[in-house]
Amino acid sequence: MDKYLEIKQLFESQAQSEKALQMAKYMRNQFVFYGIPTPQRKQIYKELLKQEKRINK
Repeated sequence: MDKYLEIKQLFESQAQSEKALQMAKYMRNQFVFYGIPTPQRKQIYKELLKQEKRINK
């Protein structure tokens, strides 16, 4: 569960509320978004995975 909280904190630190509202509106307010564009979100995941690989060696 720690990893989930770490990802959540990373996303919350990068959240863009205006974009999040636009994304939610596009999806008819069925989901909650952080407002992070896909390329930026993938970069966050990539950095996290790099750290995990270093730790688990």
